[in-house]
Amino acid sequence: MNRVVISLLVFFIFVCLMISVSASTWTSAGNFCVDGDCGESNGNINNPNGCCVAGDSVWVCGDGKFVQYNKSTGAYISSFNYAHDEGICWNGTHLWCVDGDSAYLISTTGSVVSTIANLPGGGDCRGIAYDGSFLWVASRNSNAIYQCKTDGTLLRTIDVSGHTHNAGYLDGLTWDGTHVIYVSAVSNDIVVVDMSDDSELDNFDPGSQSYALAYDASTEIFYRTSAGFYARVYYYTYPYDTSAFEPSSVTNETYTLSTSGTSADITINWTKGLNSNYTLIRKGTTTYPTSIYDGEFVYFGTGTGVVDSGLSAASVYTLWSYNSSGNWYGDPVYLNWTASWINVYNESDNAAISNWNIEISNSDGSQVYSATNCNNSLIVNLSDLPTGDDIRFTFTHDWYDTRTYVLDVEDTISLDAFLVDSNSSLAYLLNVIDDLSNPVGDAKVIVKREINDSFTTVASMLTDANGDCIVYLKPDVHYIVTINKSGYDNETADFTPTTVVQTKTFQISYSGIDVDITDWLSYLDITAEMTSHDILYMNYTDSLEETNSVNVLVERWNGTDFNETVYYYNSSSDTFTNHTNVNSSYGYRVNFTIDHDTFGTFTVSILVNVMNTSIADKNDIEDLLDTILGDNDLGWINLFSIIILCACLFKFGEDGVGLSLLGTGFTFLFLNALITGFMVSTLLPILWVVLGILVEWRDARRRFG
Repeated sequence: MNRVVISLLVFFIFVCLMISVSASTWTSAGNFCVDGDCGESNGNINNPNGCCVAGDSVWVCGDGKFVQYNKSTGAYISSFNYAHDEGICWNGTHLWCVDGDSAYLISTTGSVVSTIANLPGGGDCRGIAYDGSFLWVASRNSNAIYQCKTDGTLLRTIDVSGHTHNAGYLDGLTWDGTHVIYVSAVSNDIVVVDMSDDSELDNFDPGSQSYALAYDASTEIFYRTSAGFYARVYYYTYPYDTSAFEPSSVTNETYTLSTSGTSADITINWTKGLNSNYTLIRKGTTTYPTSIYDGEFVYFGTGTGVVDSGLSAASVYTLWSYNSSGNWYGDPVYLNWTASWINVYNESDNAAISNWNIEISNSDGSQVYSATNCNNSLIVNLSDLPTGDDIRFTFTHDWYDTRTYVLDVEDTISLDAFLVDSNSSLAYLLNVIDDLSNPVGDAKVIVKREINDSFTTVASMLTDANGDCIVYLKPDVHYIVTINKSGYDNETADFTPTTVVQTKTFQISYSGIDVDITDWLSYLDITAEMTSHDILYMNYTDSLEETNSVNVLVERWNGTDFNETVYYYNSSSDTFTNHTNVNSSYGYRVNFTIDHDTFGTFTVSILVNVMNTSIADKNDIEDLLDTILGDNDLGWINLFSIIILCACLFKFGEDGVGLSLLGTGFTFLFLNALITGFMVSTLLPILWVVLGILVEWRDARRRFG
C-alpha cells in the first residue's frame, strides 16, 4: 500500500514538473523531404545539419551542399556546394554558416564575403543564429551559447549546462525575435531560453532526432530537420507572442553644443523608451543613419546621456531604444542638431587660409550673417545661418580674390571653400544662353577644379538677367563648369581659361518634350503681315497650350536702324490675332517675346515691308570685313577706295587725275547707297568727288584759259 502511494506521488510530481516546464503547444503543420531516397531528386541531403528561412525560401545545408527550397511547397529551387555546413542562418542578404571554430559569410551562390576565426567556446560550433544585429553560436565543447558581433567580439555567454532538457551536444540554433532556441542532439529536446535569466523557459520533444532549427517571423512557423532515411524538414505553429518585448522609442532627446577653437563637443541627453534597458546612438555626416549598422558608432549603454567630443565636421544622429531580453530595437529617433562647419583653403596648394571674412545672405538680403578675421573651422549654429534656396556665401581676403558659393540651406552643411591668389588670377565673364541664343538668368553655374585627385567645387554663382556671372580663375588651369536651372537639361563642359580671352559662353537646352528647341515652329504659329490698307496684322497660336505670356513690340525702320516703337501689345493667351495701323512707306520689325513652359523665354523677330530697304550700314560692312580680313584702323572701305584710286591714277596717268577721283568717289557712293540705302555714310568718297571736280575745273581753266 505504501509503495503504491509513494509511486503515485512520484508520478504526480513528475507530471507537475513536466507541465510546469512544458506548458506550450507546438502544433505540427507539415513537412517535406530533402533526401533523394524520398523518391525524387530534391537536393539529396541525407544529413541536414542546418536550416534557415530567407524570405519565401528555406535553406538546408549538409553533406557539403547548400540547397534552397520553397518554404510553402518544399519544391527544390537551387543549390551549390560548400564544405562548411554545420549550421546556417540568414542576415537578410547573405548566409552565415558555421563549422568548428569559424563562421563564414557567403552569398547565395557560395562566394565567401568574410570570415570570423576563433569563435568563442573552444570550437565544435554546430548552431548559428542572427538576431538582426549580432550572431549567436552554440558550442558542443562548452555546452554554452555565445552572442558576438559580426567581427567575432564576444558580447554575452549563456551557460545551458543546467537546463533540465539539455543532455549535451548542442546542434541546431535559432532566434525568434525574443528568445534563443537550441536543440540537444542527445535528448532530442528543443529548448527555449528565458533571456532575462538564461534559464530554460520551455521545451519540446518532436519525437525524433533533430539537427537544425529555424524560425520564420513572418508566418510564426518553426522549422526543424531530421536525419537518416527519408530526411525531412518539419514545421510547426509557434506558441510565443514576441511583440510584448518590443520597446518604445527614445523620448525627450536634447543637445547642447560647445565650441573650442576649430572643434566642438555635443552633449546629448534623452529618456529611455518603455521596455528598453539600453540605448544605441549612431551618427552620419550628411544623412541620418537609417539602420543600426549605418554611419559611425557613438554610444551603446544603459545611461541617458553622452558627450560626443572633438567634432571637426557637422554630424546628424539617430537614437534607438533596445530591449536586451528580447533583442528588440525601437523605432529610430533623429536628433536635429544644427551647427555647420566652414573652412577656407588656397585653391593652388590646398593650404588653410587665415583671417578670412565671410558674409552669408539670402536672395533678398533679409537674412544676413557675417564674420571677420576667421580661421578654420568656423562653426555656425543653424539658428544664426540664413536658410532657404540660393543662399549666397561670399568669401573675401586682402590677398585673395572674392569667391562666392550659392547653396540651398535647410539643415547642417559642411562647406570647404577655395580662394585664388590675386596675383595669379583673372576675372572671367561666363555667359549662359539657351538654344535660341537668348540669355538665361538665375542659372546656377558651378565651377570645379581637381584638388587632391578629385574635382572639387571652387565657386558657384547665379547668372544675372543678361545670363552673365563673373568668377576669378587661374589661367591655363583645367576647370569643369556645370550649369543647371529648372526647366533645362544640366550642361557640363570643360573650360581652360587663357590670358587672351576672358569670356566664355555656355549653352543649355530646354527639357520637356522630346524635340530640338529649334523645332518650336512645329508647335507655334507666329506671323506678321501688312495689308494693302496699311494695317499690320499679328497672329500667334500655341498648339501645346503652354504659353505664359507674349509681348509684341513693333518698331519702324528709320533708314539706319529699327529704333522707333510704334506699337506694343501684351497677351497671356495661347492664341490671339491683333492689328494696328501703319504706313506702308516704311519697313517694320515685329518682335514676339514669348515665355513658354516648354521652350522657356525667347524672342522671334519678323521683318515686314523691308524687302526693298536694306538694313545694313557701313559699320555692319566694316564688322564683316574685320571678321574676314582682320582689324584695320583706317577702315576697309576707305582703304579699298584708296587702292582703286591709285589703280585709276596708274591707268590714266596725270591727265586722268580728275576723272580717276570722280570715278572712284561716285562708284563708292553708288555702292554705299545700294547696300545701305543711305547716300552719305562715309566721307572719303565724297572727298574724292570734291577733289575730282576741283582738278577737272583746274584742267578746264588751263585748256581754255
